[in-house]
Amino acid sequence: MNNIKEIKFSPTLSIWKSKFDVSNKDKILSECKELIKNKPKVNTDGYAYYINNGLKYNGYVDIEIKKELDSIMCSGINACIDIHNQKFNEIKTDVWVNVVRAQNPVQKNYKTNGSLVFHNHVELNILNKLPPPLYTFVCYIQMPDNLLGDDAVLFMEDIDKSVFSILPDEGDILIMKGDLPHVPNYSPNSTKDRVVLAGSIRMDFSKLNKSLI
Repeated sequence: MNNIKEIKFSPTLSIWKSKFDVSNKDKILSECKELIKNKPKVNTDGYAYYINNGLKYNGYVDIEIKKELDSIMCSGINACIDIHNQKFNEIKTDVWVNVVRAQNPVQKNYKTNGSLVFHNHVELNILNKLPPPLYTFVCYIQMPDNLLGDDAVLFMEDIDKSVFSILPDEGDILIMKGDLPHVPNYSPNSTKDRVVLAGSIRMDFSKLNKSLI
């Protein structure tokens, strides 16, 4: 696998990390802003679908690179394909841009009792009538600053309910299994919002029907 590192938190919880080019950050953030402005999706800080299950796969990610977000999306999808490392002939994906405001975020990550609100993308996709993913990837375009303690970490819940965390850097791609419960932490002292391009992906091998005629 090219530039992909496995990170093991326990015998039952691993994620993978890769990198993408974030040197043109201002242009990437501008594209994210335009996407969210033109395609509002839900009542949260900022969220919009970039692509929804419309990607072709012919042995490679079949998409014309027109924008910075196209390139970042391909980096995330290709990292998942490398990790999967199994034969397949179908690929299904939904990709989105998400912003969580540093100050007064709308996105709710805690319950009233202070416990974390974990989510996983298998359950979310089933609710939204989308294919349940094998993997979820998150490309970190902008991370908060002025961090204290666990600010801005990604929390993950193991099968025994143990909680682990990792603090991503800008330019990181984190890949996790699609059913892994996770949630990003707030960053109340930050002057910058958290901005990511993320996606869920499923690779299947389907037998082709052969005509007897």
